[in-house]
Amino acid sequence: MIKQLFESSISGFYYPIIIKLIYHEVDKNQNINPSENLQIIVSASKKRFRKAVDRNKIKRRVKEAFRKSKYRLKLTDPKLQKISEMAIIYCGNEICSQLKINNALEIALTKVQDHK
Repeated sequence: MIKQLFESSISGFYYPIIIKLIYHEVDKNQNINPSENLQIIVSASKKRFRKAVDRNKIKRRVKEAFRKSKYRLKLTDPKLQKISEMAIIYCGNEICSQLKINNALEIALTKVQDHK
């Protein structure tokens, strides 16, 4: 599934955030719980941030930014029975402030939403 997410997905970018989003059809007989409709991968490169402490700090900031702005993106359509998968990749060279990450994620989510 991860390979498919990176090969054929909807993308949005605003420095330092890259978003990849893909939808999967679900069997109509399968009961979907709204809280299980989204799977997220948050990534920060080991090549750019050698210390695990730094990578974890970035991931925490990105997760918090997503928690605050996920309402902007309509992730599932109950009529279509789709499940979303999303990858959020931090591509910056330095650790940005929470405010900058929040703004970048909101803009990238808007770009993904407009792409659909």
